[in-house]
Amino acid sequence: SFLVRLPFLHVGMISDEGGYAYVAQRWFDGSGVLYDDIWVSRPQGIFVAYVAIMETLGGSAAAFRIGAWLFVIAAMPAIYAFARVYAGRTAGILSICIFGIVSASPVIEGFTANAEVFMATPCAIAVWLLLRAQSRRWPVPSLVLVGVLGALAMLLKPAGVVMIPIAMAFVILASSAEAGSMDTSGGLQPISNRQPNSRPRARAIT
Repeated sequence: SFLVRLPFLHVGMISDEGGYAYVAQRWFDGSGVLYDDIWVSRPQGIFVAYVAIMETLGGSAAAFRIGAWLFVIAAMPAIYAFARVYAGRTAGILSICIFGIVSASPVIEGFTANAEVFMATPCAIAVWLLLRAQSRRWPVPSLVLVGVLGALAMLLKPAGVVMIPIAMAFVILASSAEAGSMDTSGGLQPISNRQPNSRPRARAIT
């Protein structure tokens, strides 16, 4: 993944990168008020990510793109785990290889530090958590974390809001499918239908 991005590390910033860097710098050094004299139609998350990169890696185009690549790496374990559950280890490895290459493609400006690159990480982790939550009978902490990740994706890019209805639809449909399979499998009865402390009655001997 990094080798695909390497030839583009020092290519000049595109307009989105330059705009994010400019707004983030002015907002955090106190020289402007976000959404007032610094007008931009983006949520705060992407600017926090840019400032974090400035403080750790620097403010060059290469620094922002390396920071974005680290987000790509962070998404890979979730992508691998999701694909492995459905199709095995080979599919898991293949999926992260495809993701690593395609996500860096210059055709989609994937080598840049665009908001989509950052947004993909919480989305991928949320999808994997949903799959794991299904196998564990929907633990509440996991579902709450999915919601938090969906909100984080939205803060990085407004399009990330789609994770919320997608997650809700998945939980509803998967739960309905599970309930249907229980109803149609012979011999299975909900525990609530059983009488407590019920035991077979012995016949009276006559």
